[in-house]
Amino acid sequence: PLFRAVDVQRHEASSSSSADVCLVVVAGREVCARGVPSTSPEGEKDHPRTNTQLQAGQQQPSSQPNHGQAQEPPSSFPFLSDMDHLQVLLLPSSHPQLDTGLQYCFIWRQGGNHDTAEDEKPVQFPLYQLGQDQAGHWTFALDISGPNKLPFIDFMRAELGLEVGMVDLRKLMSGFSIEACAIAGQAVALSQWHQTHTFCQQCGQPTVPTQAGLRRSCSNKHKQYPRTDPVVIMLVESVDGTKALLGRSHRSPAGMYTTLSGFLDQCESIEEAVRREIYEEARVKVGQVQLLGSQPWPIGRAGSCELMLGCIAKAQDDAMVNTGELEDVRWFSHEDVAAAVRMYEAYFPGTSTSGLQQQSKERLGFFVPPPLAIAHHLCRTWVEHTQVHGPWFKPDSYQEQPYGLHSATAQVEQEQQQQHAPTLLAGDNE
Repeated sequence: PLFRAVDVQRHEASSSSSADVCLVVVAGREVCARGVPSTSPEGEKDHPRTNTQLQAGQQQPSSQPNHGQAQEPPSSFPFLSDMDHLQVLLLPSSHPQLDTGLQYCFIWRQGGNHDTAEDEKPVQFPLYQLGQDQAGHWTFALDISGPNKLPFIDFMRAELGLEVGMVDLRKLMSGFSIEACAIAGQAVALSQWHQTHTFCQQCGQPTVPTQAGLRRSCSNKHKQYPRTDPVVIMLVESVDGTKALLGRSHRSPAGMYTTLSGFLDQCESIEEAVRREIYEEARVKVGQVQLLGSQPWPIGRAGSCELMLGCIAKAQDDAMVNTGELEDVRWFSHEDVAAAVRMYEAYFPGTSTSGLQQQSKERLGFFVPPPLAIAHHLCRTWVEHTQVHGPWFKPDSYQEQPYGLHSATAQVEQEQQQQHAPTLLAGDNE
């Protein structure tokens, strides 16, 4: 939803005193969400975000109650279970508390008034540029991580009259629209990266955000850029094409089985990573590998942003051994995977995602990840294709593959096996 092919210079050239700026409030994996009463019309949930005008030194008129200065911590906020709106603050670019020229920060005093409380030292919350929306608004992540997080949320509740709280993005994704997930995900990924890269990896000196939060640098001018960790995630089809290999880690919710996954090693191709991870986790040897698509995952392991590379692989042997990397790994029939996928299509008024998962667990003994995860779509794509066309991979054929991206690496490997001689990549693939 945000146009990201932009740079800081373009923002500075296009900004004017009448332009509005959108701020997405984040703190690590947490994002600011607005509580929505259960009586709200269903149509309101389609809005990717809710804007609130923030005026310097003024209380925002609101029909919502003013909760006063002393507030409960966000973890016990009464509207927490109904939060499904991404709360965005809307300010004019000339706002006195907004600096998008030199330091890219939001200057805030705990009294809420920029012109008073002279003896209070203002807090400078960093801003990270996210992009420009279709209305021309520049959008930034407002990072309130640290000791002033709770006071700022109290300010939003008391002075702006907002029913808001900071919630882990993972808990909100199933209720957010796709647009809100994309915006919040980008903001959270940047916040997490900035928190874990406060020192230079080359010289050990402290680093500070530069280029509107798009990178960090130290006093020795060493630069650091936001990182994304590539992860392969794959559905393994059995030899006869009637079963899929799924597993669960020790951290998985009770009853959930998903496709296997793992990080790519350095100097390793996607196909090699798929074969290695499957063998490490289940001792299943894999031949053909097909890349279908990808999904960014901003709430990855160890606080990193991951890029999930979705694949389907063909087992050469159905013999399987749980090596202990996973809590459990097993073959599931086509019928069971199809039923687990379709469980999310069942709609009952008042039924949540967790409710559908519980029904799947009671009826089938397990459930698969929800549609917000690429693992769900790997299962769904495999089920829908095999129901019509049979097994995903045709026996002993690399030429006639089902729809999706074909692997040049697999072609080379097949040629090498057939010719029993070394083959070098040439031309564009050199």
